[in-house]
Amino acid sequence: MSITVSTVAVLGTVAALGYGLVHLEQTSPFAQKPSIALRVWAGALPTADLPRVLEETTRDLEALKAAKAQTQAAITAHRDAGHAMSLHLQQLQGRITEKQAGQWSSSPQ
Repeated sequence: MSITVSTVAVLGTVAALGYGLVHLEQTSPFAQKPSIALRVWAGALPTADLPRVLEETTRDLEALKAAKAQTQAAITAHRDAGHAMSLHLQQLQGRITEKQAGQWSSSPQ
């Protein structure tokens, strides 16, 4: 199976188009994103509603950021508590070992 020059050209064009769309999606302002434009062209999102959609999306994004911060704080607290429990367990195991060693050495033979 040989790849022709036209096949390589088509693949290169598709890759460049995909890269360009991803770049536009990541760097464009909200109203100019290709995904939003596609929704407007498809009729799923009326053009007049873009300011409302932007406001709602921004509000939702801020709520998600706050939830993420709370989740990260909870993860950190849980990790710290687990570390503290691990240290306490090691201390307890050390005390048990000391107690058992002390009892065996003081037991009559």
